[in-house]
Amino acid sequence: MRSEYVNPDTQAAMARAGYRGVPGRTYHSPLPDALSPWYLYEPSSGHSLAVVIESLWKPDADPNRELTLAPVKLVLRCPWRIEGGWIVADIPYDERVGVVSRDEDDEYSDGITEGTGGGSEQARTAMVVGEPYPGALNFPMPDASQMLLTPTAGTLLVFLGGLQRTEIDAFRDGKAHFALVHSDHALLLLYRFDYADGRPAGWSDTEWVADPQERAGYRVGVPGAPGGAFTLAVHLIDAQSGIVSVNRLITVPARFADQLRSAVAAQLKAGPNPTAALNDVESWYRYTQRDLLKRAVADFRSTKSH
Repeated sequence: MRSEYVNPDTQAAMARAGYRGVPGRTYHSPLPDALSPWYLYEPSSGHSLAVVIESLWKPDADPNRELTLAPVKLVLRCPWRIEGGWIVADIPYDERVGVVSRDEDDEYSDGITEGTGGGSEQARTAMVVGEPYPGALNFPMPDASQMLLTPTAGTLLVFLGGLQRTEIDAFRDGKAHFALVHSDHALLLLYRFDYADGRPAGWSDTEWVADPQERAGYRVGVPGAPGGAFTLAVHLIDAQSGIVSVNRLITVPARFADQLRSAVAAQLKAGPNPTAALNDVESWYRYTQRDLLKRAVADFRSTKSH
C-alpha cells in the first residue's frame, strides 16, 4: 500500500471518520494487540472496531475514506488481517445498509448482547439508570427528544422534566406505540408509552433529518438488512437533573423497519434541503394528532415488558 497510509495515528483516523467514542471505555475481554488501537465505544453502536471492509479494500486507495465501525464480536468471528496498521476485515457488507451483523454481535457496556428474541426489553447500554447522562449537555434543559439512526444502532432519547413515578414506569414497562410519517426531506416518529396499569398515554413525536446527523459526525442508516427487524434503544432522561431514569430495548418489526429504511433512503437520494425539511415538518404540525396518525405509513405496538 502507499507509504503515506502506513502505521496511521489510529485515534486521529477514527476522529476524521466521525468516530470519537466515549473516553475511558474498554472492552470487557483482552483484544489482540493488532486490533486494540482501533477499539472504541459509542453509545449508539456499542463495543466496536474501526475497520476497512475486505470487499472495499484497494491497496492504492486512501483507507480513511473506507473506515467504518463494526461490532467487536463480528470482527473476531470473521477473517481479518492487518495491512499497514489498518484492520481489513472480511465481514458481511451491503452498500445500502452498511455492515450486516447478527443481533448477538451487538454488545454494550456490560458485555451482554442486546438480542431480540423474547424476554425482557431491558436496556443494556452505556447509560446507567440513576447516574448522569454521559453526553455533553447542560441541565436543566427544556423537554425534548432526539433520534439517532446509524447503520449499527437506532436510539431514541427522551428528555422530560418533573418526572413522576407513573411516567417512569410507563417508559420502562408500558406498551409502546410507534407510527411513522415521512417525506423526501424529513421524517416524524410518533411514539407513546402507556401507563403500566394499561391506561393510554398521550402521543409525542420527534423529527429526524439526515443532514444534521451527518454534519454532527454520525453516519446515517438503519440497522439490519432489508426485510429484518432491529433493536431500538430508548432512554428516558430527567431534563432537570440529567439523571438517566429508564433504559429500554424495543424490537422494531421488519415491516416498520423497512418503511423507516425507505424513508431514510429517500432523504439520502434527495440530498440536503433544510428549507424543504422545515416546511414538511411545519405542515405535519398543522394536522390534528388524529389526522396525523391517519397519514402514518407504518405503525406498531410493542408487547409489554416482563
